[in-house]
Amino acid sequence: MSALTIARLGTSLTVLGSLYLLLVPRPPGAGTVADWVAHACLLAVLGAWAGLSSGIVDRAQPRASTSLTLAAVLAFGPLTEVLQAFTGRDAALFDAAVDVLGSGAGFILGYAAWHWWERRAAR
Repeated sequence: MSALTIARLGTSLTVLGSLYLLLVPRPPGAGTVADWVAHACLLAVLGAWAGLSSGIVDRAQPRASTSLTLAAVLAFGPLTEVLQAFTGRDAALFDAAVDVLGSGAGFILGYAAWHWWERRAAR
């Protein structure tokens, strides 16, 4: 299994898990940590997987794919906040902002980690 396949699988599974945790009315473990901490961590993991995928693809494709992936990851959190209004949960602007910050930071870390690994392996 290639690194790209693993990164895409990780991204897909994290999207599915995130949709479940962010959209069910009473997610498992609700209330064990502050809501904003859970949002930031969950979206940072999603961003990291997506950034890793983009870093791998970046070798063969133009940077436009990286920009598109980043835009999708940044939009994911606010879109789930809008959808929460239809699932019996409270949508919050603060949560949407934390989602954007978490996913953006995760993306940068995942993208940078892949490029660091590539440079290290090339030595």
